Order: sequence, then C-alpha cells, then structure tokens
Amino acid sequence: MKKILLYGLLVILLVLIGTASFFTFSELKRQQVDKKSVSNIDTQITNLVSKQGNPMSKLVAENKQGFLYEIYGHFVEKPIIPKGRADKVLLGDFIIEGDPMERRIPVYLGLASGQVLLGIFKDSFESQSNWKAVAIENFLEQLLPDEKVKLVADYSYEGGGKTPDYIFQAQEILDTLSKEFSSNKFVFQIPQGFYLIGTGVGIVRQ
Repeated sequence: MKKILLYGLLVILLVLIGTASFFTFSELKRQQVDKKSVSNIDTQITNLVSKQGNPMSKLVAENKQGFLYEIYGHFVEKPIIPKGRADKVLLGDFIIEGDPMERRIPVYLGLASGQVLLGIFKDSFESQSNWKAVAIENFLEQLLPDEKVKLVADYSYEGGGKTPDYIFQAQEILDTLSKEFSSNKFVFQIPQGFYLIGTGVGIVRQ
C-alpha cells in the first residue's frame, strides 16, 4: 500500500511540474541497446513481485503502458551535467545495492524543468517521506558520497497508441536484474548503450 501511495504521489508531482521526465519521445526511442542481450522481449507491461530483501521493486502504471522501478543502491561518484547538452540533466553511474558483480548502470537524471525529485526520509527508508522538485544544484549539495539512495527509474508513457519499444527493452533488462536479486544468481551483463531514466532520488536524514 505504501508503494502504491508513493507512486500516486510521484505521478501527481510530475503532473504538477508539467512533465514525466526530461526526455522527449524522439530522444528516448534513439536509445541504442544491444538487441542480442534483450532477445525474446515481452511486448506487454507485466507485474513482477520481488522477494523480501530485493533492492528492486516494480510498479506498473494504471494504463499498462509503462512502469516505475524503485532501486536501492549508490552513485559511484556524484552525477555531473554532461557537456554538450542544451538541457539541464545529470549523468552518473549507479550500482544496485548488494550486487556482487558491481555492475555500473548509467543513469540520466532530471526533469524537463531542470530539477530533480528529491525525497527525504526521516531516520530510515521505512519511514514516511517528503518528495519535492528541487534545483539540480540543491540536489547535488544534499547528496553525500557513496550514500545509499532510493532511485526512481520512470518508464511511464502517456503518448497514446502503441507503447514504444524502448520501454519493453528497459522492462526486459530491469526485470532480468530484479529476478537475479530474488534468486541470488548473478550472470547478466548490462547491454551496451542502455541507461536508466531517473526522475527522483530518495535519501535518509536524521
């Protein structure tokens, strides 16, 4: 129930600031993923229940055209604003908590407004949280080196018509990773060209 409420709050917040992510559809569909690594892709958005202790949890959008993953882990280094981009977006490598392979997953993080959704949890991630859109500079000031965070990876789609292929590719990759953490068997290699679409980060403060 907490996860459903959190997802609802995030959706409302995203609507209020006028966008679901900093990406446009035309940019997203250009994401090039090694298709050999994501063969036999399911073309339906499906539910996936994670075992207790799994650092990844999935929430499916009501319209069944997208999903959201909450992922615990840490950034290898503080995200940076990439050179050559006109928009204000952060880029950083992310390692999922408990990954024995320490796979680095590139994350593009931000909203079209040049902000990031920042969630503050009191004392622990099990407590209530307060989420709000903050300036990128403010977010970077708040983020501590190597600290555990809750990353919100958002693959929602409101465009109508057919769900874009990149969403199914991302689902295949993230579901595969989540299943590894549930089974405690780690072999999957992150496909070249894949990156996470992050809109929010939760942190714990006293």
